[in-house]
Amino acid sequence: VLQKEILYDRFMVAAQSKKPFILLGETFESDIQLGAYASQAKFRVSVDGQEIPVENGVAKFKRRGTRVGEQTYTATISVSNPLTGETESFTQKFAYEVGQPAISVSADKMNVLYVGTDNPVTIAAAGIPQNNLKVDISKGTINKQGYVSYNVQLDQPGQTEIIVKDAKNGKRFPFQFR
Repeated sequence: VLQKEILYDRFMVAAQSKKPFILLGETFESDIQLGAYASQAKFRVSVDGQEIPVENGVAKFKRRGTRVGEQTYTATISVSNPLTGETESFTQKFAYEVGQPAISVSADKMNVLYVGTDNPVTIAAAGIPQNNLKVDISKGTINKQGYVSYNVQLDQPGQTEIIVKDAKNGKRFPFQFR
């Protein structure tokens, strides 16, 4: 009797978090596992019915966050057994959270900015990585002084706008001052 074997000859590290979005002070948890697959076994991956290409045993799922809140998707893997020719499918539902940046711009001394003097300003932008954070002003100059500290210099009275930008995605968040 001729016997065939399925050889699990490819390995990878796989991680799945129970909660892929946490707040400051919460604990992030992830299950890290060794994944093994047989390179001779053919399998297909689909998410919500749409097939995703598989390279080196991994299908990379990407979806742009278009609305805030919990988002779900259903992944299905269909594996063809190279020994029997039978196909077996496995389905799992997953979730992830989409949040939006929380940005605060505040004048440290008063509710207004003054012409001809230093105006310390604090800018906090939760949800935008520091290296993507860009700050500009419509009238005058703004210079970074510390992690969240800035100094504004104005040379004319009237309205001015401090614009906080996420350089990665181009989103702008304007804040009006007088």
